Amino acid sequence: MMNVEIETVPAHRVAALPHLGPYPTIGTALRRLGDIADQAGLRSDPAARMIGIFRDDPSRVPAETLRSAAGLIVAPDASIPDPLLEIVLPAGRWASTLHLGSYSGLGETWRRFIDGWLARSGHRMGPTDCFEMYLNLPGEVPEDQLQTRLYLMLW
Repeated sequence: MMNVEIETVPAHRVAALPHLGPYPTIGTALRRLGDIADQAGLRSDPAARMIGIFRDDPSRVPAETLRSAAGLIVAPDASIPDPLLEIVLPAGRWASTLHLGSYSGLGETWRRFIDGWLARSGHRMGPTDCFEMYLNLPGEVPEDQLQTRLYLMLW
């Protein structure tokens, strides 16, 4: 049984590095984003969180053309350095669930979240991108202790 929370989430301002290709390969963009963010001092804010933003439905879009972005939630007044872009994830009602463990299992958790929970919930997916928030990172904890919160907006 999947534990899903529905909450009102504020808008998030995100410094983002676009990525094109299979979703599991976004790690390269996340590492590059981390380097850029560290050089710019963006991760010194305790509220800064690494996220992955996913724009396309992988059941309908070929893997090589899937659009995503490696992102870092930043303060409203933070300066976003080149080559990063600003993305604003809107405030609203979002459903979320927690994935524990290796990133290799994220695809299956997303499938169960969307094809399972959402399909049976009576809710509809909202008009914006889905995202993952990385609550801790490789190198901080063992792989089996990684925590990733998955979010999808609801109508």
